[in-house]
This record gives sequence, C-alpha cells and structure tokens, in this order.
Amino acid sequence: ATAVALWLVAEWTALLMLRYAVEGSWRFNIHGLDATVQSLLAHLIFYLGSIAAPFPVFRFPGYLGPSLYCASVTYQTIASPFMLLLAFCLDGGSRLPRTGLWAVLGGTTGLLLLGAALMGSYMVPEYRETFYKHKSFRTLA
Repeated sequence: ATAVALWLVAEWTALLMLRYAVEGSWRFNIHGLDATVQSLLAHLIFYLGSIAAPFPVFRFPGYLGPSLYCASVTYQTIASPFMLLLAFCLDGGSRLPRTGLWAVLGGTTGLLLLGAALMGSYMVPEYRETFYKHKSFRTLA
C-alpha cells in the first residue's frame, strides 16, 4: 500500500510541476479556483479523474493544455505494464489472473494504438497542429 501511495503522490507532484511549467502558474485561472486550497483540491480532483479517464481530462485547457496531451497518453501507456507488474508483486498469493490481465492490457493497448493511427490518418492536415499546439488558458479566458 505504501508503494502505491508513493507512486500516486509522485505522479500528482509531477503533474503539478508540468502545469507550472506549461501555464506559468500552478493555480487555476478560473474565479473561485485561484486560491491555494481550491487550486490544490481542483488539481487533486483532475488527477484522480485522469487515472480513470485520461483523454477528456488532459484535453481541458485550464489543466495542462493540449500540448501535453500526447505526452500524457504516451506516459500512461508506458506506465501501465509497470503498474500491472507492481500489482503482481504486491499480490502475494497469486490471486490475480495474470494471463487474463496481460491479455486485457495488450488488447486495450493495441486498440489505443489503432485508434491513434486512425485519428492521425483522418485528421485534416491543416488543423493537425491545433490538436497539440499549446494555448494558455489565460489567453482564452
């Protein structure tokens, strides 16, 4: 449990630092969320939501901006096998169906790569850079 908690805290901190690097501030630029406690709480909520569904959360321009979208999806795709290995190490009694979980992870990763390839091939080339080019939320608000 301690290793998992440390992993989550490290990811949360890394995302907070990425937000600071991209936006120039770790605070939100939305009225009501610009105070310290509210910004940290909103960051925590976005992080927990990103674990469940990273695609919509990391596309929100007030969080990290779309420039880090591809990097965050790549990171989570690469980190997933390591998280599964950690789960197997923590599972002392071999209660987890290892073969089935590896098959699910492999299948969903393959589906992710297929979806990314289809999205890239059907995207209008003139608008492709708007998918990942950073625009600060301050400039939009």
